[in-house]
Amino acid sequence: MSSCAAAARRQEELSARIERASALLRRGWTWRARSRTSSCCGDGAARQDLAAHAADGRRAVVAAITYYAAGLLGYLAKPLKSLWPAINPDWIVAAAIPLLAFGVWRAVHRLRRELLRD
Repeated sequence: MSSCAAAARRQEELSARIERASALLRRGWTWRARSRTSSCCGDGAARQDLAAHAADGRRAVVAAITYYAAGLLGYLAKPLKSLWPAINPDWIVAAAIPLLAFGVWRAVHRLRRELLRD
């Protein structure tokens, strides 16, 4: 019973984290829309301010998605310990974080480029 309750708690926590990440994504899109509006009718300082906020939003999104992906990888790596006791799942996650961060950054960059093209 306790393991089922713990799994349910972890799923609820993951759901809350995903909700926070999607809120960050929505915030980034809101900043992008404001940036477009200000580029049409705002002054240069306002445009620079909004661009800086949008860049911060993108960095936060990349960091959040990387964090959650590393957590999921950790859950996937833990059963490997029972198969191979010499394997440390924490080291697997630590080694994968730079790769995950680059992959997420590349995906966000590509998505942004596609959206700006449209």
